[in-house]
Amino acid sequence: MGDLLRAPCNRPAPTLSKHGAPLLPYHFRAGDPRMAGVTVLVLAFIKVRLVAFEFMELREAPLLMKLATDFGIITMLAILVALNLGLVAAFL
Repeated sequence: MGDLLRAPCNRPAPTLSKHGAPLLPYHFRAGDPRMAGVTVLVLAFIKVRLVAFEFMELREAPLLMKLATDFGIITMLAILVALNLGLVAAFL
């Protein structure tokens, strides 16, 4: 029974994020559509991190690999959010 609960597919966080998270952008649909886009991006990258650490077994990886993965995820999220909000166009 213990092995069944340790399996990644039986943990509540990936399951809840997979099924419940897509409903969150509906809260922002009446306001600024860019904020709904940012919400979708943040939720997508939370899912990327969950998949990387839960299903690709990075939680047992060396610390440097975990930090590199988190740095890559956060960097890509920051770039895409900046592009979505139009912050990069101000500097061009």
